[in-house]
Amino acid sequence: MKTLEDFRIELDKYQKQSKTGIIMAAIGFILFLPSGAAGFSSEMVFLPFIMMAVFMGGGIIASVASSKVKNLSNEYKEKYIPSAVESILPGSVFNIHGGFDETELYRSYVLQQADRYSSEDLFMGEYQGVGFKSADVTLKEVRSTGKSTTVVTVFQGRVIRLEFEQPFVTDLCLSQQRFITSWSFPKYEKIKTESIDFNQAFTIFSKSDLGAFKILKPDFMEKLLDLDNKMKDQISISFLHNYLYIALKTNKDTFDFNLKSGIPDNPLLEINVNVGLIKDLVELFQSNGSFQ
Repeated sequence: MKTLEDFRIELDKYQKQSKTGIIMAAIGFILFLPSGAAGFSSEMVFLPFIMMAVFMGGGIIASVASSKVKNLSNEYKEKYIPSAVESILPGSVFNIHGGFDETELYRSYVLQQADRYSSEDLFMGEYQGVGFKSADVTLKEVRSTGKSTTVVTVFQGRVIRLEFEQPFVTDLCLSQQRFITSWSFPKYEKIKTESIDFNQAFTIFSKSDLGAFKILKPDFMEKLLDLDNKMKDQISISFLHNYLYIALKTNKDTFDFNLKSGIPDNPLLEINVNVGLIKDLVELFQSNGSFQ
């Protein structure tokens, strides 16, 4: 069975392979035109084709190394993270193949529908009587100019769902996307609070003005602003019946490592950060008194 050191040794091998491939590709690219000029002047017309082969070969080597690192990262997650999360928060589970259902998240209003959807690294359990579910989510849009088509990542991050025993006083959505209108939220009204800072941070939609203000008390809004600042304005929240959804745009795969990042010195750090965030959120919303 692989140890953590075995994973580090194997990753180091792939990093060296990738570096070799990148160097080969760079040499082939840089020398392609000079070799062509030199080859035709000296009747060595095969020189540019050799440089082209070096360029393509280097690209293949780098690509294969990157693919192997992805597989190694999945193997690492399957081996270490399930037992780690259970030791930190007993009763919790982790499954790299699990995630959020696409339909559920779009109905939660924390994310806008995109062309391509994926979700992985499911982490779920219970804390202080509140069930939680957390997973990585990636949304991509296919964009075409007529001449070319590109795939753009519009969201990459972590989504957290908290399930409380009681329903909230109203359904409420706090979005970062300023261009969203009430047409995106059927049966919701766009409202504003007395806090200028909060109105600038979030676009607010609610099914009930009175219910919204029962949830958005001054001290609670201040705490949400602190969370928003901590996440660098990359957060959206929805209160739906007894479910709370939070989307955090982190622009990374939470538990993965890659050629650049490498295996963290403390593999439990990211897990502790996620567990700590979930605990903080549960305690924050439990103390708000925003339930029926």
